[in-house]
Amino acid sequence: DYLIDNLFHEPVSKAPSEAVELKLYSERDGKVYPKSGLNQWNADGRPRHHDEVYIPIPKRIHRDCPDFFPPKDQPFRLKTDDGKDLLAKVCQSDNKALMTNPNRELGKWLLRDKLKLAPGTVLDKEKLDKLGLESVEISKYDNENYRISVKC
Repeated sequence: DYLIDNLFHEPVSKAPSEAVELKLYSERDGKVYPKSGLNQWNADGRPRHHDEVYIPIPKRIHRDCPDFFPPKDQPFRLKTDDGKDLLAKVCQSDNKALMTNPNRELGKWLLRDKLKLAPGTVLDKEKLDKLGLESVEISKYDNENYRISVKC
């Protein structure tokens, strides 16, 4: 909270300048993979917290809106549709992931607060469909301030 409150200025405008929709599944094949994205917590390797997730950013977003997100690993404020401030960044190879710091904050907001899922629930496309959730909308106010909203 200290970093968010002291690192970023408040947005100049009350209205976003642009927005993108990020599907919560792969746009290539329509799948939610069991060990990445919303299920990153389930990946092999090191032990992970049950809220550890990322939201995939498809290449078309970077192609069609090249200046929408800040450069890789540059932090920005991501305000949730219910008023929480998260410290976020674009990361991974090819800037393919939207994550928060700490990483578990995005998962807590999306998996627990919004979807009301129990820890350890592996999501797939069928479960997303049953929950009526397909994507999130990211609205940009400036290079430091963004908003995330669940889209049904």
